[in-house]
Amino acid sequence: MLSEVTEETFEAIVELAGPEADVPVEFFELRHLGGAFGRQVGPAGAVGNRDARFAVWILSMGPPAEGDPATAYAEGALARLQPWSTGHTYLNFTSSGSTPVRVEEGYTYQAYERLRAVKSVYDPQNVFRLNENIPPIGTA
Repeated sequence: MLSEVTEETFEAIVELAGPEADVPVEFFELRHLGGAFGRQVGPAGAVGNRDARFAVWILSMGPPAEGDPATAYAEGALARLQPWSTGHTYLNFTSSGSTPVRVEEGYTYQAYERLRAVKSVYDPQNVFRLNENIPPIGTA
């Protein structure tokens, strides 16, 4: 999630994914947000990062693997875009099996802790943990 896109951001993206770049992924996409995504209608929900202006989506086919060129490329690209990052992520753009720290980046601190509290009441054994798991309080 990016807070802004400047000329320097575009230069970095062209370096990373332009015609001269060695790109081992299928997609490197920059999405403009705002509009309905940026509006909060009614009570606050758990969806975080509505203030982000852009989202970067880097997609590779197949499961992520340590040492995989596509995974290393994506991690490097995100590190290169860090100066414009909000420090958060959009959970629809993460792969299943992301670490809990990465999942936490998809929410505000308050929303994440509220979801953990709800999980502690209704699923204290963490049985429902498909997709992006939010562990109950008291578990890792």
